[in-house]
Amino acid sequence: MAGASPSSHDGPPRPESGPWTVYFAIVNALAFLASVVLALMFIAMITDVVQRMVAARPAQWPVPVIEYMMHFLVLFGAPYALTKKSHVLVDSFVQMMPLKLGRLVEKAGYVISLVACLIFAAFSATSGLEAWEVGGMDVRAISIPEYVLYLPMVVSFLLLAFGFLYLLTGRDSLMGLAAVEKAGA
Repeated sequence: MAGASPSSHDGPPRPESGPWTVYFAIVNALAFLASVVLALMFIAMITDVVQRMVAARPAQWPVPVIEYMMHFLVLFGAPYALTKKSHVLVDSFVQMMPLKLGRLVEKAGYVISLVACLIFAAFSATSGLEAWEVGGMDVRAISIPEYVLYLPMVVSFLLLAFGFLYLLTGRDSLMGLAAVEKAGA
């Protein structure tokens, strides 16, 4: 986004080339997929309500399908929410700090978040591989292999980790301190 300040809530500026272009393309594709999942979830909910009102014995599939859809919706949408700064962020404490201390705390937060995302991605990958090896199934009114639930977790947490790496390298700031620092320099 040319001309936008790093503290704008339109998300980080998009580089013209390089690995970040691929990253943002994947994040945007998953966000689109999340919007499709949301629309399908709405249809499944309406179907469930209509079936309960009309049918003597409604189908059992809508509730577990909606639960699975919520899982995918959150995981597909989280990296996009990070890039668009559309998540909950309490920055009043950091904003009250001197600029250099605020930037240090902000960077520490990025490092902690990056490491946490990598740990969650590794745990999800390990759990998914174990589920694959033993043939684990998530059994509800419909059954699906457990690894299907872990795979988007791995992808989402890795994309979130890359998002925090993007912020850590100073390309953008969730708290707007980069813009303040550049303006004062």
